[in-house]
Amino acid sequence: MKAIEWKIVLLLIVSGIGYYFISFHIERHWYELLFGTIAVLFLAYFFISKIDFKIFAFKQWLVIAMLLRMIFLFSTPNLSDDYHRFIWDGLCIENNISPFEYVPSEMPENKLLISSEAQSKLVNEMNSPNYYSVYPPVLQSVFYLSAKFFGEGNYAASIFIMKFFLLLMELVTLIYIRKILIALNLETKNWILYAFNPLIIIEFVGNIHFEGAMIAFLAVSIYYFIKNKWIGSAVFMAFAVMSKLIPLMLLPFFWYQMGFVKGLKYMSLLAFVLVLGFVPFIDVATLTNMSQSLNLYFQTFEFNASVYYIFRWIGYQIYGHNMIAVIGILLSILTLGLVLWQSFQKPNSTKNLMIPILWIFMIHLCFATILHPWYLGGLIFAGIFTRYRFPLVWSGMIFLSYFTYRDTTYTESLLLVFIEYAVVFGFIVWEWKYKNDSKTLTSRKDIISSQ
Repeated sequence: MKAIEWKIVLLLIVSGIGYYFISFHIERHWYELLFGTIAVLFLAYFFISKIDFKIFAFKQWLVIAMLLRMIFLFSTPNLSDDYHRFIWDGLCIENNISPFEYVPSEMPENKLLISSEAQSKLVNEMNSPNYYSVYPPVLQSVFYLSAKFFGEGNYAASIFIMKFFLLLMELVTLIYIRKILIALNLETKNWILYAFNPLIIIEFVGNIHFEGAMIAFLAVSIYYFIKNKWIGSAVFMAFAVMSKLIPLMLLPFFWYQMGFVKGLKYMSLLAFVLVLGFVPFIDVATLTNMSQSLNLYFQTFEFNASVYYIFRWIGYQIYGHNMIAVIGILLSILTLGLVLWQSFQKPNSTKNLMIPILWIFMIHLCFATILHPWYLGGLIFAGIFTRYRFPLVWSGMIFLSYFTYRDTTYTESLLLVFIEYAVVFGFIVWEWKYKNDSKTLTSRKDIISSQ
């Protein structure tokens, strides 16, 4: 074997061992061991990204990327306990109960989903027993399928079903990322930046977070959009929204790019598919309960935020208490305004189509009151189609937030939060200046050569 082939084999072996330990042995409260393993994985990722993409055929790269994800297929998530709620929602549907109808901790005694002992255990292990579900139809369908195999506490089978679904979604994403790169006439090597990103591998298939499904449908939708196949784009965009509501932010941008008439047709078809998907769950109680839980993300919950924490500190200095209820609403309004402003930016070429989408995701994340690692999925996806690499830096730094789980008090280290954002925003400033300066130099060289 050539030296470079031995190098990639060694990097992949190191990565595989790291993912194996995270999958089967490392608990999230072992933060020193977790941080050390994550650091090794990102170091290996950095060197993998520098490998000559042509050393393997695309299908070989694809198989390798999928094999790394499959390491997590038969394990129970160590870094997240969200899957308890997913199974609960599925059991509700299986028992002809809307997952939006009751709070798990207040489920009537005459509505047992499983045996009282197993149900009590499931609720006690849940991290959201006092809140209504917020998960849209596509996810509820997966939850229902996983619950069919749950029995009286058969977590392994249910977890496998959800992970296998996300594995398939990741396969779709990886295939369509390459298609988009080719369609936009971009470097196909950028595909590696998503395929081997440790956050993507750990948080989607590993920890069962369904941003992976959202991104898969979004990738297909964007590809059809680039190819001017607006019907296919609208349908898959609807499925992206029915996986996570986040893509709703992108709709003004898509409408503006197509023009009013064509955009109206696009949105009408998208709305029709959404109605069909939500019909089985929609009633007044569902809308009320779901909106109540969604409001928690803006007016109650706070975790690993950036701009919000600054406003929170100012609120404490002026009023002496946490002003999250007011600040959350103000930041939501500010987010909406900036998203709309960014949506009406016309890329100077098709090649730069994803830049406004990148900044729309960034605006949302910057003004959020809660930011878990897997929330970065959309930003990482959009970033690989642009010249910006700060999403990749953030994907490594955000793992510092797992320090919060070192004990049951779940107290954040504001010092680590500061370090995370200092590095990320510092890199953004450096990259913005560097990229723009490079672009200016390139433009000047083009002018000189043309003369």
